[in-house]
Order: sequence, then structure tokens, then C-alpha cells
Amino acid sequence: MFSFEDISGWRNRLYLDNINLTGITDVVNEQREDISCYNFPDPFNMATAIYSSLKDCSISITDITGNIVKRFSNVNLFPFIFERETIPSGIYVLDLRSENETERKKLIIR
Repeated sequence: MFSFEDISGWRNRLYLDNINLTGITDVVNEQREDISCYNFPDPFNMATAIYSSLKDCSISITDITGNIVKRFSNVNLFPFIFERETIPSGIYVLDLRSENETERKKLIIR
């Protein structure tokens, strides 16, 4: 099975089965409910709401060089409102980690 995930962070994924020399014989488009992490609005200016299916997780925001700029522990309530405060504009990585799962998403701050 080949899986393609949109890098923009949307929850839709396209799954392709039974690819042969004459073309694609079966295409299934489904939304997976087991992994869902997104924020709105994105890009954002002052604050964004982070949505996730994970419970009891930690959230970390890192810049593109890997430095952690913000960290939150024991997050149980979603949507979680993230306010940028003094973080400069740029591209960041949102990591949500629970005991068994990790979700990662790109954040853009204007």
C-alpha cells in the first residue's frame, strides 16, 4: 500500500491499492480519525487554536533550527489556544507527544 499525505497538514490522506502497469485499479480516499492535528487559523498573527485527538500530551513549539521556543505539559483540553507572545514571525514545528503517539505539524506565524 502506498500512502500520500498532504504536507500542508490537512487531515485528508489518499491511499492507493493495486497499482498495475495499466494504471490504478482501486483508489480509496478516507479520513483517518486516529491521527488528527491541525490549527486554525494558519498562518496566524497573534493566536491560533490547536486541535488534536491526543489526550494527556505535551506540546512543544520549535523553530526551524530545532530550538524549543515554547513548551506546555499535561495538555488535556482541546482546542488549546496558543498565543505567540514575543515569538517572532517565521516557520515553526508543533510537536504533540503522548505516551504512545507523536503528531507533528508546521506552524506559520505572520
